[in-house]
Amino acid sequence: MAKTRKRNYKYFHKSKDTGNVWPYIYYHPNRYYDFVVAGTRHRDGLEEYVGEFKGQLVPEPENDYDPLAIRVEHEDGHFIGYVPKDKTQEIRDFKSNLPCECYCYIERRKDEWGDISFFALCFVTEYPLDE
Repeated sequence: MAKTRKRNYKYFHKSKDTGNVWPYIYYHPNRYYDFVVAGTRHRDGLEEYVGEFKGQLVPEPENDYDPLAIRVEHEDGHFIGYVPKDKTQEIRDFKSNLPCECYCYIERRKDEWGDISFFALCFVTEYPLDE
């Protein structure tokens, strides 16, 4: 049985009204970019990473599909997904020194047929958040 992380929402905020999750950074003076992580919908092995955590954005120049691709990884190195292709240039312009720290939230979802999928949100700040 995979362990689930406690949802203390240190880096994110979950609306009690809508259930939507967004970065806590909305209340923080740092500049930031947020995005939905691509490629997580049915990725195996994400069950143990449900909740929020610090991660890394790592360039992947050897990627055959997109040499500008940026991987999103858990701080332990587990592959989570990718920065969406339409956001990679913005992130590269914003954070010229990759790899860099990011903040991630993964949610386990179940559709009406009982199929499990994962939703991941990530944001990166100009400066690391104060712990």
